[in-house]
Amino acid sequence: MSLMNSFCSALGFCVALTAVSNTGLAQEPARPVRVGLFVSGFASEYAGHDRGLIAGLRDHGYIEGKNLTVLRRYGNLDIQQISGFAQELAKSELDAIVTVCTVTTQAAMRATKRTPIVMLSVSDPVGHGLAASLARPGTNVTGRSNLSRTLVPKLVELFDDMVPGADRIAVLLNSRNPWHEPLWAEALAAAQSLKLTLLRIDGHLPGDFDAATKRILSSKVNAVLVLPDDPASLHLRPKMAALAKEHRLPLILPYGDVSEDEALLSYGESLESTARLAAAHIDKIARGADATELPIEQPTRFRLTVNLKVASHLGITIPATVLARADRVIE
Repeated sequence: MSLMNSFCSALGFCVALTAVSNTGLAQEPARPVRVGLFVSGFASEYAGHDRGLIAGLRDHGYIEGKNLTVLRRYGNLDIQQISGFAQELAKSELDAIVTVCTVTTQAAMRATKRTPIVMLSVSDPVGHGLAASLARPGTNVTGRSNLSRTLVPKLVELFDDMVPGADRIAVLLNSRNPWHEPLWAEALAAAQSLKLTLLRIDGHLPGDFDAATKRILSSKVNAVLVLPDDPASLHLRPKMAALAKEHRLPLILPYGDVSEDEALLSYGESLESTARLAAAHIDKIARGADATELPIEQPTRFRLTVNLKVASHLGITIPATVLARADRVIE
């Protein structure tokens, strides 16, 4: 090859590389947008969702205070307040209402069939009547679902691998949450196949927690598993962590984001990352996409965290095979 041909080939490669790089950059926003962040729980417990959403919108060129307005509404686990906020947001001329769970998504959908609703993480949008299908919602609800039906059996299996011989697990659930019944059934089936015993404890709501604690301590269980997709469980996480530490009980959490002093084992989505990814739906809607046609996405991977700091406190030696599978090891 001649020197000139080599130069042209190199130049062509650089031009092509530049074109690819430019397509990866965020496009200029079509126009300023207004969104509502609608949460059923407390602001402090959803800071990660907020950070992720704002960062994701920034990825697409939307800067809060410049071309992005966010109305934040926190229901503080009060059903009447949640309903009132849904009505308020429906009347606020928003480009999208961002919901974080089934409760807020259902409330928003009852309040409006016109404003697009972008979910951050809902267990079964089709089963709950929020969408006709994941591929083509057919309603004003789109965004991201989760795979908690497969997540719960995996948590049971991981604990069995991590602590062989621990055969009694307390499962903390909320009987007022209709999604927890099928999740309990999934956990029970997984436990039976592994010859484990599960103790059902209804204790997600703050008023139930003291009674739930007494049942857990009197039952001589080897661990406490928390079911996902319940806003109240986020509110109770500090109490759960304190209970587990004081009474030397392994805590199993269905989240990808956990603190260093919290769970022995956690497995799930990073909620902050999920919120960041959901911003793409808002950008598409702002550019004219029809929410009824936008597919609902699901997570492609969960994050396994193993906490050696907690394991040391509990006197548990984590098998090397489990450590090798972990995405994050806290030492």
